[in-house]
Amino acid sequence: MKKMILLLLILATSSYAATTYAASVLSANKSSLTKITPKETAPAVKQKSHSELDVWLHQLTSETYQDIDQDGYFQNLSLSFDLDTRFISQDVLIEVWLQGSAGDDRLLYISDTIELYLDSTSDSQRIDIQLLENYQSDYYDIQLVVIDSSSGREIFRVDGFDNDQLQNLPLEGQSSDQFHEVSIYSANLKLIGDGNHNGFYDRFSVAIDVDYPHGSTELVAQFFLDDKLFYTSGSFWVTGNNTNDEQFFDIEINNNLTAGYYNLDVHLVDARDLSARHQVLALDWVEFNSLPLETVYDDSYDDDIDVHVDQHGGSVGFGFIALLLVAGLRLRLRYVD
Repeated sequence: MKKMILLLLILATSSYAATTYAASVLSANKSSLTKITPKETAPAVKQKSHSELDVWLHQLTSETYQDIDQDGYFQNLSLSFDLDTRFISQDVLIEVWLQGSAGDDRLLYISDTIELYLDSTSDSQRIDIQLLENYQSDYYDIQLVVIDSSSGREIFRVDGFDNDQLQNLPLEGQSSDQFHEVSIYSANLKLIGDGNHNGFYDRFSVAIDVDYPHGSTELVAQFFLDDKLFYTSGSFWVTGNNTNDEQFFDIEINNNLTAGYYNLDVHLVDARDLSARHQVLALDWVEFNSLPLETVYDDSYDDDIDVHVDQHGGSVGFGFIALLLVAGLRLRLRYVD
């Protein structure tokens, strides 16, 4: 009986010791686990929100136009965009850069100072660019760079990687975009007279430099306002790529044109038979589009616009006499030397 009691005491002591050891191991492991720190990871890159930028792009569209030789590459580029700022107002400059497939960057345009107003759409901009230099036919990318006008610091940039409207634009220079034997090297227009300061002009000047690589040819210029013929020039000669044959037309609108916005088209025709040779269309040439014009003496309008034109420059030909005989059967002219 004593042996039985002694055996039970031994078993009970062994069980208590085992339980105490297990509890101490578990406690030790738990203590060591709480001391293990998780592996640190780099925070995810956070894109800047508009509240963290001085200027950002709200909207942008691009358009290419004027492809005379119909090869799919265009002379003219139009960019319409709206920039927003976190400031009540901010003065900036806009640079437009052109990048070809070879990776070369060329500065196309620098704006005057533009004032941005918060998220207003009233400060939206449109930039029209014509490539007059020797730009090879290529797919170009455009970069818009926004610069703080006071400090000269670049504050924002957008390119073809950011906006597909600035990517792979089919462009070429004017010298590459020729199809007709008669080509136009340059065409410029300047508004001159606004005597009553109402924003509408009664005088404007047109300068056109025409080239003819195959020798000499005699031409006449026909001027249209909103598809209405209002003036036919005297004939003039153009020779090769000569710059001395540039023609200048100083036009004063005397009567019969209501104040408004008009498109000016100039058709170059053969001086002998009036066959079409080339043309400057307001649809293609930005300077000739939506001209604010009115008459000198009144704002009435009828079928015949009365103008006074001073034509000079280059060599004026005598084919105009024959032209008058032909044109007199087709239209009424008002021509004043």
